Amino acid sequence: MDYQNLDEQLLQRIHRKDRNALELLYNRYERLLFHAAYRMTLDEAKAEEILKELFTELWTFPHSFNPSGKERFSAKFLKKCMERCHHQQQKPDRPHISAAIRA
Repeated sequence: MDYQNLDEQLLQRIHRKDRNALELLYNRYERLLFHAAYRMTLDEAKAEEILKELFTELWTFPHSFNPSGKERFSAKFLKKCMERCHHQQQKPDRPHISAAIRA
């Protein structure tokens, strides 16, 4: 099976707001992206949040996931995940609500 063509077809279906295509891509990439995000953040909750943001962006702005040149969709998806991890590491930790209440 030609997974590159399948990914591109699913991405085109997401452009047309096909929820089944999004679900198929989620099932195909969730585990890979979660493990990559977890390895970078060492935080399960942050890794899950990164995935949620990534798939929300895929649904909302699918054109930003279009591969360029010879780039594969899978490489573009992983690259976007790594960029989000890097951005997440740059953000300061938010204080917990309980700490704000005590102040």
